Amino acid sequence: MRILFLTSRVPYPPWRGDKLRTFNILKQAAKNNDVHLVSFYATKNEKLSAQKLKKYVKKITLVPMPIIQSKIQVYASILSPLPAQNFYYHSSLMKKAVEKALKHEPKVIYCHLFRMASYVWKIKGIYKILDLTDLISVELRRSLPYRRGLWKIFFWLEALKISFIEKFLPRFFEETWLISDDEKKVFTQSVKRKVIVMPNGVDIEFTRYKQKRKKFFQNRIMFLGYFGELYNHNLDAVFYFKKEILPKIIQVLPKSEFIVVGNSVNELKMKGLIEGDQTKFFGFVPNLPKAISSAAVLICPLRFAAGVQNKILQAMALGVPVITTSFGNEGIGAKPNEEIIIADSREDFAKKVVIILKNQRLRKKISLNARKFVLKKFKWDIFGQRFKEIKGNLYKLV
Repeated sequence: MRILFLTSRVPYPPWRGDKLRTFNILKQAAKNNDVHLVSFYATKNEKLSAQKLKKYVKKITLVPMPIIQSKIQVYASILSPLPAQNFYYHSSLMKKAVEKALKHEPKVIYCHLFRMASYVWKIKGIYKILDLTDLISVELRRSLPYRRGLWKIFFWLEALKISFIEKFLPRFFEETWLISDDEKKVFTQSVKRKVIVMPNGVDIEFTRYKQKRKKFFQNRIMFLGYFGELYNHNLDAVFYFKKEILPKIIQVLPKSEFIVVGNSVNELKMKGLIEGDQTKFFGFVPNLPKAISSAAVLICPLRFAAGVQNKILQAMALGVPVITTSFGNEGIGAKPNEEIIIADSREDFAKKVVIILKNQRLRKKISLNARKFVLKKFKWDIFGQRFKEIKGNLYKLV
């Protein structure tokens, strides 16, 4: 079965949420199918990294992302009913690349996120999948209390526009994928088309990593996330924890250290913003399972978010206890105080970090339960099974 696979970023290396998802879906789609990947690339390194995907796909078509032109195009979105993302990813070169790929008569089109849907939503006679993943409009609305000035107005308008697009586009696709039941509950109130929950899995490097939990740093508190150009939920969580929660922990446990791990657009800038007393920014690390396993606890104090947090799944799979807010557990559904620890106020968060650092028995119980829960519920092979089902249904109609 021929599959046209559309992404806005090259799905490799899988070091951030969207790439992690598209990379693993691509691998599953490639099983017994001919996949043609069509994607934007923003840098030479990203273009080179696409070569790693040749062993999975039959063909790769890469389209340059003109960053300066894209940013200029965003200004046109201010007076448009369409979101800024649509303007940012608008490209005549991409349109031509998709049109050329369609001449090979794919049976299925996989489209990652609404920003790429504009290239295929009008096409008929091909089974189309729209992978929205998270409801971006929900996260943007939740972020408004923490934004200021013109940015607050911009993101308020963007949330309204994206909410409309998220409800409008699915009617033109045979099925729409969302990452969790929580997203689906919000979504299906207004969308009547086929909506399927397709959660992320956990990579094999995390499930098979040989843990040496006796060697972890007993006072190490870790946060993991990607830090882009704009103020996002990860950066907000780090600043919130560093300024309002960490000082309360240090009052009780003076030797505590806060480690921030994750890729960023400008690592030196992030280092300057984040580092301070008992806080270090490690940035990109080549062995992520090893880095996460060095921590006594992974914290995820999100004040706004949507979907499923991969950082939490990865830590749980490694047997590292996680403390997060209700937003962090949304979409995961782990049992509080059994598989995960939930804290929504700064006082409660600090208190629970101290407890988990001091209580080895509780830490061990949470670790074991969390690992069992994640390995049972979150598997990438559900995507392979879904493509197999689609293939079977399509050939029945022939």
